Amino acid sequence: MMWAERADQKPEGNIRRSVMRGDLNALSSFFEETGNSAAAWLCWHLAQKWQMPAPAAVADEINRFAGQIAALAIEALDGNARTVIDGDAVAALWAVSPGRAKDGTRRGSTGLAEQLRIWDRDIAVAIRVHELRSAGATKEAALETVNEEMGVGVHNADRIAKKYRNEFLAAEAEAKEEDR
Repeated sequence: MMWAERADQKPEGNIRRSVMRGDLNALSSFFEETGNSAAAWLCWHLAQKWQMPAPAAVADEINRFAGQIAALAIEALDGNARTVIDGDAVAALWAVSPGRAKDGTRRGSTGLAEQLRIWDRDIAVAIRVHELRSAGATKEAALETVNEEMGVGVHNADRIAKKYRNEFLAAEAEAKEEDR
């Protein structure tokens, strides 16, 4: 389902609300991991539209940003003629300078769909490697399976799996502790 279709849905029914919470959490995690401000703003917008609370990381960042813009607005309204709220000031306050990212795009403002697609793929790769390893497959066998099933090279799959391994292990340990 495309994001435009997701955004147009109504928060009706437990299953749909759960999926929507999952979408918000995914966007928030993506924002936390990459610093992509477009993901944070989309998450905030969807949370408002769906009448759900925004995840804490996004809400905290939006509130921090709004507070800094408000401080500038107060300075300007109190007569400080040197205070200017323009695109550069907004970018600086968001901590997303007009500097260029590795791919030549403006960091945090373009390429969201591609970045999110890659992030989703990386999560799926890491989960699949973890599942295979948990089922008893060797590291090499798990990586080869992911290569065949998902078209991700062995070295890339290994790098991705290592990136998320500690989080999966911590989540499993937490789940086991809760089951006791």
